Amino acid sequence: MVAGRRIDVVYNNAGAVRWGAIDEARYADWAFTLRSELDPVFLTTKHAWPHLKRRGGSVINVASTAGLRGSVTNKRVAHSASKAGVIGATRQLAAEGAAHGIRVNAISPGMIDTEGGQELIADPAHPMHRIAASVPLGRLGTPADVVNVALFLASDKAAYVTGANIVVDGGWSAVLPGPAA
Repeated sequence: MVAGRRIDVVYNNAGAVRWGAIDEARYADWAFTLRSELDPVFLTTKHAWPHLKRRGGSVINVASTAGLRGSVTNKRVAHSASKAGVIGATRQLAAEGAAHGIRVNAISPGMIDTEGGQELIADPAHPMHRIAASVPLGRLGTPADVVNVALFLASDKAAYVTGANIVVDGGWSAVLPGPAA
């Protein structure tokens, strides 16, 4: 730590995934995904923890609705397992950090309109197109929707929030899929 500087917020939002159903996935793909999505949360938080223990702070982990629900459209056994692991680690770290004034929370985005997913969402034959059409709020999320939740969790306005997993998906995971009325 540089003199006069401290860590107040840790934002863990890194990862890479290799998609595949259980009968298709190779162990190397499973291990790659877990290393890419769980290890950054563990390693970054572990090295920031001594600094956070001095004055408290906030750790924000980006998980996913994939860690909460299975999917018939995306074959993602490793991704679902790793994001469920991020949620579990968040809750454990909240328990360990509370005595030190460290708040630890997760954000679980659903479908977010990013450059990387626009082609799939625009293709009427792709299942992601149907999912996008069934979001109760009538639109996909934006990166700003996720950032706004992170800013809240990092702020003093969230001083009594720890161990939470805030779902940012326009209500998609809260309702059963079906045609709009």
